[in-house]
Amino acid sequence: MVDKQHPEPNEAKRLPMLEQKQKLNLDDVPHIMLYNCRFAGVTSTRVQGFKTLPFRHAVHLHDVSFA
Repeated sequence: MVDKQHPEPNEAKRLPMLEQKQKLNLDDVPHIMLYNCRFAGVTSTRVQGFKTLPFRHAVHLHDVSFA
């Protein structure tokens, strides 16, 4: 579709071709994840205040307590 629209000089005729190509891309192309977290935090329900941070393996334990 992209190759077919290139020689078309009329923009009004090219636009539907490009819109159809974009729709196919959205429908058929698998989604690519932009972020993959390699760190998982697992705690007991007794642990309070534990939070993982969205960068590297950073964990702050200064607010963590046990119930």
